[in-house]
Order: sequence, then C-alpha cells, then structure tokens
Amino acid sequence: MKRQIAGRLVRLGSALSVVALLLVLRLGDIQIVHGGAYATAVASEMDRTIPIQAKRGEILDTNGRLLAIQRSAVLVYSINDEVTAPATEAGTIASVLGLNEKSVERLLSTGKGYHVLANGATIAQENELQRDALPGIGFTPESVRSYPDPLEPALGFVNYAQQGVAGVEEIYNKDLSGTPGLERIEVDAAGEPLPVFGQAVVKQAKAGDSLELTLDATLQAYAQSAIVAGVKRAKATSGRVLIMDPQTGAILAMAQTPSYNPSNLVGATSQGLVDQSVQYAFSPGSVMKAVTGSLGLLYGSASTTEHWVDNGYKIVMGRKIFTWNRKGFGRLGWLGIFEDSSDVAFMDIGLGMGVPHFFEGLHLFHMDRPTGIDLPGEASGIRPPENRTTALDLAEMSFGQTLTVTPVQMAAAVAAVADGGVWHTPHVGKELITPVGVRPLHFPSKRIIPARVAKAVVEGMVAVVQKGTGKPAAIPGYVIGGKTGTSSLSLAANPYYMGSFIGYGPVPDPRILIYVQVTDPRGGQYYGDEVAAPVFKSLMEKTLAYERIPPNAPIPSQPQKVRIPDLKGLSIAEASAALEMDGLVMALQGRGSTVTSVSPAPGTLVNEGSTVTVQAKGSPVKRGTVPDVLGLTTRAAAEVLAEGGYQMAAKGEGIAVKETPPAAARLKVGDTVTVVFAPGP
Repeated sequence: MKRQIAGRLVRLGSALSVVALLLVLRLGDIQIVHGGAYATAVASEMDRTIPIQAKRGEILDTNGRLLAIQRSAVLVYSINDEVTAPATEAGTIASVLGLNEKSVERLLSTGKGYHVLANGATIAQENELQRDALPGIGFTPESVRSYPDPLEPALGFVNYAQQGVAGVEEIYNKDLSGTPGLERIEVDAAGEPLPVFGQAVVKQAKAGDSLELTLDATLQAYAQSAIVAGVKRAKATSGRVLIMDPQTGAILAMAQTPSYNPSNLVGATSQGLVDQSVQYAFSPGSVMKAVTGSLGLLYGSASTTEHWVDNGYKIVMGRKIFTWNRKGFGRLGWLGIFEDSSDVAFMDIGLGMGVPHFFEGLHLFHMDRPTGIDLPGEASGIRPPENRTTALDLAEMSFGQTLTVTPVQMAAAVAAVADGGVWHTPHVGKELITPVGVRPLHFPSKRIIPARVAKAVVEGMVAVVQKGTGKPAAIPGYVIGGKTGTSSLSLAANPYYMGSFIGYGPVPDPRILIYVQVTDPRGGQYYGDEVAAPVFKSLMEKTLAYERIPPNAPIPSQPQKVRIPDLKGLSIAEASAALEMDGLVMALQGRGSTVTSVSPAPGTLVNEGSTVTVQAKGSPVKRGTVPDVLGLTTRAAAEVLAEGGYQMAAKGEGIAVKETPPAAARLKVGDTVTVVFAPGP
C-alpha cells in the first residue's frame, strides 16, 4: 500500500514538474519571445492621448484695449470603447449641455476611440456630469473666445474648434492659434485614470501670438452709432462707413448696419455677416469723379484752365444721357465741374482720354483688382471687358455708373488723391506681439499720380464742400475736401439708389478720411448730400475732436443753415440722434414713445443749433438708465445721451467732469441730463 502511494506521489510530482516546466516555457515565450508585442497591446489598452488646446492670442485695438480674449472652459469628450449605454448617456449629456440628444447618441455610437462632444462647457456643467459618473466620458480644460468689445465686421469670429472663420480672426488665424499640445492618460481596465501614474504632458501647447489692430474702439463706437442713426433717419435698408488715415492706409473704424455680435450669432442675417466694405461692390456714382478728374489731368483730356459747357445732357451712341439735375449748369471751369458735379463735363473728360487710358488708370488706382487689405473674401468689382467697352460704357463709367467697386477700393483711391498721389494698401493689422518681442506689420505704398495732379483734384474737392453739392458736410474751422455720390443700383422699372459721401481733412495735411454709404433710402431723399453728408459731418466732427486735431480755418460768423428732417414714426431716441446729427436741439412734448409731428415742419431751413419741437404719442416710455459720459467731449457726450433718448444741458467746454443725474441713475427717457465740462489735461 505504501509502495502504491509512493508511486502515485512520484507520478504526481513528475506531472507537476512537467506542468511547471511548461508554465516556465510559456512565461519565457510571453516575456522574451512575444513580450514586446504584449506590452504594446497592454499599453494601447491603458494609454489615451488627448490633445491640449493652445491658448489663442488676444486681439487689441490701436490703444491696447482688449477686443478678443480667451475665457476658461471645459471640453467634453468620449472614449467610445468605454461607453456602456450610448442612448442613456446621450440623454444625460444633452440635458446638461443643451445639445441635441440624437446627435450626441450618434457620436457615442460611431466608431471607437476619442470624440469631441462639446466645446466651451462651463465648470458647473462639468461638475454636474461628473456626479453622474458616465462611463467613457471625460473632461479637459480649454479656453473659448470671448469678445468684450466686438468691432464687427472687421474683427470676425471663430468656430467651435476656436479657428478663425471671418475677419482678422481668419486672416491672422495661423498667428493667433498657436500650436496644440498632447497629454497622455493611463487608465485601468474600467477606463478610469490610474492614480499612481495620472496624467503626463507629452507635448506642451504653445500659445498664439497677440494681434494689435489699427482700429480704434472709440472711433468704431462713433462710426457704428453714426451709420445706424443715418440709416434710420433716411429710412434706408443698409449702410456702411469707413474711417481711414489717408497718409498710411490704416483703417481706424469700419462699421455697417445690419451687422452682428460675434459673441452671439443667433439671429444674424446673411447681409449682416458679410463685411460689406470689403466683400460687396457697388456703383460709386459721382464719388468716381475724383478718379476721372485725376486721370483726365494725367492723360491730357482735362486741364485746370479748360472750360466745359453743360446744357443738361450729352448724346453718346445715339443715347441721351442727362446730367443729374436734368437742366445743366452752363459754362463751367475746373472747380465748377466739381462744385456742381457736372456729369456732362466728366463724360467729356472720360471720352477724351479713351478706353485704354481709362482702364490703365483703373489699374493705377487698384480699382480693377483687390487692394490686398488684410481681411478675407475681398471682392474687386465688375466692369465691362476692356476689348468690349463701348463709348457709351466709357461715358457712364466716367461718372460712376456701369462699373462697381468696393467701398475699401474707393476709399483707398480717394486717399491717394488726398495724400498727394501716393496709394497706400488699406489695412487693419498693426503689429504682432510675440514671446520674443513686437513684430510690426508692413503694407506697401506707391506713387500713382504726380503731386500736381493730386493737388488740383483736392482743390476741386474742397470747392465741393465750400460752395457746391457737399456744403452739408462743411465743418466750421476746418478745410474739408469731399465728393457727393448718388448711384442707381438697379435698371428695373423701379430702381433704388445709394447716396454716398467721401471726404477728408483738414486740407492740405489730411489725417482723417471718411466714406459713408446709405443704401436704398426711402424717406423721400436719396442724394448723397441729403442722406450721407450729414452722417459724414457728425462723424468727422467727433473724430477731429477725439484725435485732438486743431482747426485750420476761420470759423464763419454766420450760422450754417440746415433742413429739419422728417422724424415721423421714429422713436424718441432715434429722433434725438437724427437731430443731433444735423446740429439741432430737441424739445420733447408729450409722454409717448413715437414721434407724431415736428415743428418747424420737415424741410424748413433753420440755423444750425436751433430747437425743434417734437410731439410724441403712444405707450408711455419707461425709465431708462443714464449712460456714463465722463471723460467725453461735448459732442461725444451729447451723442451718447441722445442714443439713450436723453437731452443734454452743457455747462463749460472741454471734457465732461460731472453729470447730473449721475451715471446709472434711473431717469425718464426724454428728460435732460446736465453735464459740466472743463478743459482737458
């Protein structure tokens, strides 16, 4: 019996030895022969690589004011291999983040690995999802774009991935974006991060450079307010305005209506999202005469000693083309054809130089191609092909019809005239702020016409403002050059129009150029001197004061005459802004919210500074909050208060140092705020 037990033990020991040997051999095979492959497989199951978002660079205005910044947020992602119940988890995630449940479920059910579920989630949303402990759902810190002081449309905006898709955000996206990093996360079999190893940064994210613009946030606010008020006053459908430094091509402000808020694009229209000054082209109308006149002097089809006869029309290729007033102006000299904006005279100049020279001139002024402005989607306008351009085409192009140009093309062209014949690339970028220092941005300039030619055209444009169609744009104490424009934008039975005005000053050393367009005015007036020149004047006065540019001409003792605008149907705030634009003071009667009548009657000529009585009816106006005007000039303070529907009683001159009632006080709209002004530092 003992011998049998011993035999069994020997056999059992032998068997165990064989098993142990096999296990050793197998372990050797696993560790030595296939160890690398198994280690790689395990690592692939335990390691997760997550991208680290780079901080996007800031955007600042020319004075260092923050326009676009990054705010802290959370990126929510999924590792689909670890998601156990896509439908259930999708419901929870959609509820917390405000997403579409079906879309989230599709993401959770599509493929394996890493998927972004949401950008820009808040810390509170992250905490709520963390409490639900959803398998396969993770979080990583990120930053999203915020616009504390949006300067649309030039500023643009970013998409969900924080990549620029409009404006300077798009053009300078590579500089602003930086370089993303990588983060490795080790997880256990359940997909939870291992506390021992935690997270390791494989590659550090590199922050993007910051961008300083030529745009001035204060001037942008002035421009936006002015064009909105001008469009409402003219009962127009849209409008746009550019403020430029004619000596450098730097854009100081670019505003339009309709527009959009880059922080909240909900409700933005397709027209509002387009940069109308860069991406839209219009027939410029008589503003084009500044270019035609320059080319006439350059190519010899005009001279400053010549005279023209405008009898009201010119027949070209059998077609009678009327001058704008259909009556004519008789015999005119060089200054006279600008003052009266004679279509006949400029047709003579255009036809005299011929098609080849006219097209050569368009090329000189960059009006046949994009200017190269640092904004996306720039258009270049439309014109007949040179080899198919007829005499009729040339005659009409000479006074700004039968061709289109963008506002920025036209502004750059007139700026070249204002700056003595030197064309500057329009631009909004000023410098990039990098970790190693500031890198200025450079844009080319080139002389395109002789200084003598530019000087003669400037003299003509000064005559426009002093004696001609541009008198509504005159500013006491400053020599201003400018040109009115009125374009027909349709050849249909019921055409619509665009009134425009472009001007600069103070001449002969202009530092500010402003171009205003008001499209489809339906308030009974549509000429440029009626709908655009008042916007120019109001905005130029504020800009000259803001930039502290001193007067360079005597102030006339006789007050200027202005016409009472038609305010019927406007709100009290809109009416106040419209009267302020014309240099008039509002006296409100009634407690309503809508203007029913004005006295003196619309169209009456009165002295600038006169009081207009406004009758208002309708629902009582609620109390508003008094805006803060401390630190502003007299006109700027009046404009800000007018936007809120308040009148201003000014005491003293200079900068606002006290207001009564104070800022943020509750006050009935239409009441008066007393503002004390004192000389600035």
